[in-house]
Amino acid sequence: MKKYYGPNNKSISLSPDDLRRQYYFPDAPSHQGVAMVFPPRYNMDLFYIAPFYHSSITNIDKLIVVDLDIEFRCSIGELFSMFDEFSENEVMSISNNQSPYYYLITQGYRDLHPDSKVGSPGKFQGFNTGVVLFDFDKMRNNSIYMEETKLNKMVELHNLFLPAKDWGLGDQEWLTLLGWKLPQMIHHLPCQYNRQTTTRGLKEEKWKDYFQCDHVTKLFHTTPLW
Repeated sequence: MKKYYGPNNKSISLSPDDLRRQYYFPDAPSHQGVAMVFPPRYNMDLFYIAPFYHSSITNIDKLIVVDLDIEFRCSIGELFSMFDEFSENEVMSISNNQSPYYYLITQGYRDLHPDSKVGSPGKFQGFNTGVVLFDFDKMRNNSIYMEETKLNKMVELHNLFLPAKDWGLGDQEWLTLLGWKLPQMIHHLPCQYNRQTTTRGLKEEKWKDYFQCDHVTKLFHTTPLW
């Protein structure tokens, strides 16, 4: 997974026509070089184990995993009740990433597939794994999911959304791509249960459709978004 979904200590040079310059570095002159560097923490094993929890934790059927920077403003019981919202085919629940990150990283893919909704606001804007509800029983008994966790299928998924040279956030990337390929498999956790923060979302029009959440915050994710 690190080879295909990890940063591998890489930095990415942004060309003058790269959309990320407009969103993240709007004041940089067009002749000035700009590079993005993935945080080194995404080289750690911790960021690659989520797809396999169900096979290594065998004594429970459900698990909620949250980042350390999550502030609870509701009971764990209320969050746990979201399991009742799962459809028959949904094996986990994840909130959207509340920034245009996946829209920007898939610009090359949309150039090749102009009718694709990948990265667009809504169901296909990509996930943020700061809060995830895993139904291990459904994961173990879903033959499609089990097949997708095999190495050859992970490589195939990586290649499906070419060009994908910029993937680097570990299992969050894999889960996002899985949600694009098999949207019926992942329940969308309402935005208030992973309310992210940003210095840009409230003042930049380009972020509005991604960052909007018209509900009272239940879980606050305190790390600022790109």
